[in-house]
Amino acid sequence: MWHKSIDIFNNSNSGINEPHFKISDFSLFRSEMMGLAILWVMAFHLVSNGKDFFDFGFLNPILGIGYGGVDIFLFLSGLGLYYSYTKQPNSILFYKKRLIRIFPTYIIICIAYEFLCGYGNCLLNITTIGYWIGESHYDWYVPAILAFYILFPYLYKLTTKVSPQSLSICSLVIITIIIVAIHYFTNMKIDDDRMFFISRIPIFIVGTSFGHILRSDQKIKNIDTLLIILAIWGLLMLFCVKNQHYISFGLASGVSQYPFVFITPGLLLGAGVFLHFTERYWVWINKSLKMVGGLSLELYLVHLHLFACCPYYEHFNVYLYVLILFAVSFILAFLLHAIVIKSNMFIRNIFLNVKK
Repeated sequence: MWHKSIDIFNNSNSGINEPHFKISDFSLFRSEMMGLAILWVMAFHLVSNGKDFFDFGFLNPILGIGYGGVDIFLFLSGLGLYYSYTKQPNSILFYKKRLIRIFPTYIIICIAYEFLCGYGNCLLNITTIGYWIGESHYDWYVPAILAFYILFPYLYKLTTKVSPQSLSICSLVIITIIIVAIHYFTNMKIDDDRMFFISRIPIFIVGTSFGHILRSDQKIKNIDTLLIILAIWGLLMLFCVKNQHYISFGLASGVSQYPFVFITPGLLLGAGVFLHFTERYWVWINKSLKMVGGLSLELYLVHLHLFACCPYYEHFNVYLYVLILFAVSFILAFLLHAIVIKSNMFIRNIFLNVKK
């Protein structure tokens, strides 16, 4: 079942049902974690687009690595896709459902942005070809997630033949070699959006592997401890990358994203503890995050260039400006979601005959 529990620090002798680390929380709180991730990504884009205006004190270092929210998306996507494909192992049906989920929203956004801003080549943006050939593209995430969708049925079959642990380690080693080779042959000057995809391949495979582990109810001894140790290792790697002064790595170098392969699972263990706590005492937080998680795709696409395009005036209150930007993003995302739901119902019922 989707919510099968694999308890790690379950103190059954104490008689006290306190929150504890459980990898089953990855599926139990998947939507809420998506909500946390998109808020983190939005905060990152706000800070990165307005470094001269926005100062949130001690939060700056955390918001400054908010691109790690995308790794959370991809980890949870891999996990969720595994469950979904296990229920209906039909590649054609899988592709139809994924395309229906992504493309109506993406097409509307690309056309609207082209109409309002005249950005690049609309056809290259919509087809995502522009991203892969290094030309005009609205963003990198949608082309990347579509590529993962295309590859997923083959990855699923691979998990039935190779242990998820071996698959994750092999993908990590291969991508490490590729990233190092690219940097070597470009004299450490690579700063290409396609590196965002390459550096995120392992985290998607790790998420798929955890889907297999949870779905098959595998018991892995001390997995929580291992994930926390790996998260600490990843944080140390990230700290070294951010604070070394010998090589200036661009954000699109793949190097800054790489440590999140190690950080993400352990980070989500901690998020699970937090969400258990809020579920008990402040359930409205969980409900709000679940709603936000349901709008994560629309929020991502809407806010991406809204934040960059909206000018900030020096004498305007910073916090009021942030509040307005987020409010406008949520309103537009909600409206877009409602429009797409209606169009998807039409497409499903008339053209594709795909059940919900």
